[in-house]
Amino acid sequence: MWKNYLKEDRYEYCSTRHDSHRSISPLSLRQSASQSKVSTKANLGRRYAKIKYRKNNINRTKGLIQDYFAKKDKSTLGQGAELIQFFKNSLLRSRIETTKYECKQGLLNLSENRELNNNLVQRIIETICGIANSDPDSDGYIFLGVADQKNHADRIKSLDTVNPVEVNGRYVVGIDRESKLLGKSLEDYVEILVSALRNSQLAEPLKTQVLMKIDPILYKGHSVIRIPIPAQTEVSFVGETAFTRENSSTVEAKGPKLIAVSKRFQK
Repeated sequence: MWKNYLKEDRYEYCSTRHDSHRSISPLSLRQSASQSKVSTKANLGRRYAKIKYRKNNINRTKGLIQDYFAKKDKSTLGQGAELIQFFKNSLLRSRIETTKYECKQGLLNLSENRELNNNLVQRIIETICGIANSDPDSDGYIFLGVADQKNHADRIKSLDTVNPVEVNGRYVVGIDRESKLLGKSLEDYVEILVSALRNSQLAEPLKTQVLMKIDPILYKGHSVIRIPIPAQTEVSFVGETAFTRENSSTVEAKGPKLIAVSKRFQK
């Protein structure tokens, strides 16, 4: 007697001998084949459902985390000349679009003791928040290593024996001088800023987006840190406090001012 075992889309046969022999009819073969097709379709359907389910889960996850990622800026992808030109153009525009640009000479104060100015680091964090809240339709930038006043540039020249490079009323002084004073490499110097940002109360996703895009620019022998501030879709805070920009100043937004900031994001 022959027995037919069906496993998905192939047949396995095993035979046992008996005194009488029984033949398999064409009808039974057709029925077996039909059952095989149904079984295969069912298995494929289950596989498709699992794949579709996984894809849906992946898409949902991407939707939840995509705000924490910023698009790559072409100027940061090894295109040094383009990045330098972008930097020069930004300094030219910074005198007009004052709410979107900020220049800081460095992280150390300009007194004789040249200590780390922790208040300045906190103001940088608040300025990031203020720039993000000033215009939901465009990015902003902070440049560390650029003095915005000539008397500051002259003071730095006297203290650190560097030659500032003037660009449209801004003075590129770099941060190399400060890293040397601190006895740190450029990477360790940048880590001071990165660590302060990472441990700050700056709201997400803004904090993560800023941390992902900080990059150095080498301009005429001076290293400058560029801090891009991507456009946001909602009001950003530092802790429970919102900030905004009034021309080149960063101010706290509360009461009617906070309502006005909120309306910028209502589209």
